[in-house]
Amino acid sequence: MAGKKCGSSHMLGTGVATLSYQLGHRVKFIDTEGVRGFLPPKGVEWMRSGGGAWHLAELDDDPVAPKAEDYTGFQLWIALPPKVEDGPSFSQFVAPEDVPTVSAESITVRVLSGQFKGAISPIRDVPADSIDTLDVTVSPGASFAHTFRTGHSTSWAVVYAGDARVNGQLVPCNELLIFEGSGDSISIENVGQCDAGVLVGSAAPHPFPLITKNASVHTNEASMKDGWKRIKQIGNELHAKGFI
Repeated sequence: MAGKKCGSSHMLGTGVATLSYQLGHRVKFIDTEGVRGFLPPKGVEWMRSGGGAWHLAELDDDPVAPKAEDYTGFQLWIALPPKVEDGPSFSQFVAPEDVPTVSAESITVRVLSGQFKGAISPIRDVPADSIDTLDVTVSPGASFAHTFRTGHSTSWAVVYAGDARVNGQLVPCNELLIFEGSGDSISIENVGQCDAGVLVGSAAPHPFPLITKNASVHTNEASMKDGWKRIKQIGNELHAKGFI
């Protein structure tokens, strides 16, 4: 969401995956294996914590791009299914130019995860490939309509730029709309004078019970306990290597 520039933060997660998307600022990261790098604006990061992962990310002052105090970014948290929630961690980074884009008159759709009209995200990990996350840009006076995949009865949308009606409702900027069992499609109408930017997501409902603790989400207490044991182990390893 839009906000003021923030500092670094460690994510200590188990049983959850995140999809991160930063629009105007590059992000510096380091993951559980000590891999370091930069994710440019409009690049996508997929991070599956599995049975335990540490992750450090911070907005970086890009020497090329102009500095700004305000920023717009998104992070989608996804509960993992059994077995995957206890498995190894996995990260994948998609450069801006590798994010599939579908363009038509007055409409541009960037496929951050899942698929749209034959364009498929390069993130093929479970469960990213079964969740459609789209960055939709609609020109003034234009409209966008989309029917979700079969079984995607949970959907959401965030208007992050411009003025737009979503399913006929005028939505304030940065307000999250959640549509649960309320239809199989979405419509976006740009009613403003500049481009409207809307993030749209859809998926099948999570069919398992959920247990939460801090940045951990699991389907059972045993997995939660094992995950936090692994978190402590990883922290000790990273500290010994001088990464934290």
